Amino acid sequence: MSTGYQTYNYKLTLPAGRSLVSGSKVTKVALQNGAGTLASAIDVTISDTQNEYTLTRTFQPADDALKNGETLKVLNVGLDTAITVSVDGTAVGPFYPGPPALATNAVSLSVLGVLSLNLEWAATFVSTWASYSSTDYTPVFTGSIKEGSDIKSSVFSAASASALASTTTIDLTAFAKPLTDYTLTVSTATQHGPGGSKDFTFKTGNKKLMLTAPASVSPTARTVEIQMDPTSQAGDHTIKYTLTPGTTALTGEQTKTMTFATQDAVVSEVLGGLTPLTAYQFTAVIVSADGVLSESSSVSFSTGPTEPTALTTSDVVFTNTQATVTISNVDSSLTYHVVLLKDGVEVDRHTITPSDRRKRATQAVTFENLEPHGVYSVSITTVGTVNGVAITSTATTVSFQTYACETSDLVAEGVTVGIQGSTVAPADHYQPDTNVIFVLTCQNGEILDEKDTVTDEYTESISTTATCTATGWSAHIPCITKPEEVKDDASGLLTGIIVAAVLVLLLVIIIIFAILRRKRRSGGATENGTSKNYSPRDNEIAADGGEAWRNPYYTDARDISEKKKEAKKEATPPPATELQTVVVVEETKE
Repeated sequence: MSTGYQTYNYKLTLPAGRSLVSGSKVTKVALQNGAGTLASAIDVTISDTQNEYTLTRTFQPADDALKNGETLKVLNVGLDTAITVSVDGTAVGPFYPGPPALATNAVSLSVLGVLSLNLEWAATFVSTWASYSSTDYTPVFTGSIKEGSDIKSSVFSAASASALASTTTIDLTAFAKPLTDYTLTVSTATQHGPGGSKDFTFKTGNKKLMLTAPASVSPTARTVEIQMDPTSQAGDHTIKYTLTPGTTALTGEQTKTMTFATQDAVVSEVLGGLTPLTAYQFTAVIVSADGVLSESSSVSFSTGPTEPTALTTSDVVFTNTQATVTISNVDSSLTYHVVLLKDGVEVDRHTITPSDRRKRATQAVTFENLEPHGVYSVSITTVGTVNGVAITSTATTVSFQTYACETSDLVAEGVTVGIQGSTVAPADHYQPDTNVIFVLTCQNGEILDEKDTVTDEYTESISTTATCTATGWSAHIPCITKPEEVKDDASGLLTGIIVAAVLVLLLVIIIIFAILRRKRRSGGATENGTSKNYSPRDNEIAADGGEAWRNPYYTDARDISEKKKEAKKEATPPPATELQTVVVVEETKE
């Protein structure tokens, strides 16, 4: 019967009593197999009580009897007298030895962390075992994994060599521990009995790494954080990683020794030379001291858009109410957000999109209606997309403070502006500075609106000073038309009035003189020389010393008529032409 590795056992029974007769004791038995070849010469120790012997037959793998079986019969018997007796025994069999064990190089093992055991069978494995097979002899295979002597799992049972060769991976996750020694035992057998067995040892590796890629919008670099499983040991470890797609500096697999101070330490790996707006995958394994690679870990990330060129103070030109920002190296494929902030709060925004056909390599954006002496900041970001996801770059920011004062505001008041103690022409704008004194000089003959506190007369000064404060120009005396011009107007008016009065007086005198002349012309010679018309009272008047005309009882109708005409003339206003002349003089002076 088959008893294992290329062997079988058989039992030899001697004739009863043959061992008891001296000179005829059996000391050797020669067997012959079915092929007629001497199978073996067996030394037999004859005892007084034993005539049955169990013997073992061993074969080499190349022996045909291994698969075809073997028949035996006794060829001859050797006696203790050195006589050999031929025996025509009956053939017994066939007997089948067990199949051989696997050769050392039949399979190569590799371990992936604590995840799986990979088997790579020799190229000749199937063909070799085919030579051991026949109709009545079919090798089968079983496999088990042990930790020490403890069987952890029966991992396969194959009905043929080809079936076994198709087994390439054994899952270890149900029982395997990190960094632990195990044995894979492969046993052979046939339907006739067991064959040989072969042990293959292996050791598991580390559990897979933990990878993270902290949030970042850098266009050309990214940091990946690497952490071991707590079951791994602190110290120096070999880390292998790949970056997909690769870069000029990171092509293919990279191998680095990294130091983990503790079991839960985090090691950072900085990846540079990346392409903006690109999706990447970082894959890494940890290699044990025995060269076993762990299961791989991966982390994905995307780079951000190209950042806007960093702003400097020279990129912002501002006045007291306006600021213009110049953006250089504009990427036409990106969207630019230019934001104006005051006290950290957005107050205005300009957006430049890829579809803006006015987009140029250098562009200017202007913000208006700013507060004088206000503190502002300008922030610029770019936006691009990766796989439909928008990514905003890190902002570039610059702060500035608008001017508090604008020189043109003073010029608009009609003054010439200079700087005290300096011949340099004033700048367009200024920040508050009490040490810079501006001299304001009236123009076009104007003087300051300033009077002497004692005389209440204009000082006739033409220059004053001002400084720039946080709220604008300091209070200062304005310019006015010279007071002399105001006095000339009053004198003209007074002269006109006086002339008008003189003309009126002269007119009155002329009227009186005319009346008197007319009066003289209207009367003739009388006795008393006072009237051309005689009246009895004339003589009385003359006799009374010329006072008789006062007699109220005397009337002269013609005299009354003449007097009425003279009175009417006195009531008539001066000629219109003379009054108009006076009015014209007043209007001209005004």
